[in-house]
Amino acid sequence: MVYARMRCNHREDTLMFLKHVGGPDKVMVEIGSYAGEFAEMASPFFKTIHCIDPWGREAMEDSGPKKIRKTGAQIEAAWDERAALYDNMVKHKGYDHQYVGEFADGSIDVLYIDSLHTFNACGLTALRWWTKIRKPGGYLAGHDYRHPQVMAVTPVINIFASMIRRPIFTTGDYSWAIELPGENDD
Repeated sequence: MVYARMRCNHREDTLMFLKHVGGPDKVMVEIGSYAGEFAEMASPFFKTIHCIDPWGREAMEDSGPKKIRKTGAQIEAAWDERAALYDNMVKHKGYDHQYVGEFADGSIDVLYIDSLHTFNACGLTALRWWTKIRKPGGYLAGHDYRHPQVMAVTPVINIFASMIRRPIFTTGDYSWAIELPGENDD
């Protein structure tokens, strides 16, 4: 059950959210960076964006009426090319569990999850990184909430939001965010 949900309707709302939560001293970690499109969009609003991805699997990308197969090396090269334009995108090649220990508790302002889209993987990632997010006021966020092709993300995020009694903010591009409470908040 969802505690509460507020919905935005456009991709621009994701930019407004990033602008609202970002700042010159703010840190974001993106788990599942792929070719870096989201990190690039967020880069003007954060001091540092740590991008974690194994960049080893191939994927099918939509290109108009047909799909194009991309290798992990091609996807990583696209990320490298994009990141070369920004001095605040930091690459961490591997899986999130390999890097979680490198971040101090409360050191992350926004954790954005867009990796393996299964119930267990999304839930375990959120739990693994929970202490790393600043409280109060940090955000647990991600992609593919209510996405028709990856419905496993939605129930785990609903459960998480219900457990901490916080609303889920969503956008028309399937992004979601939960502002985290302080230790003594109800």
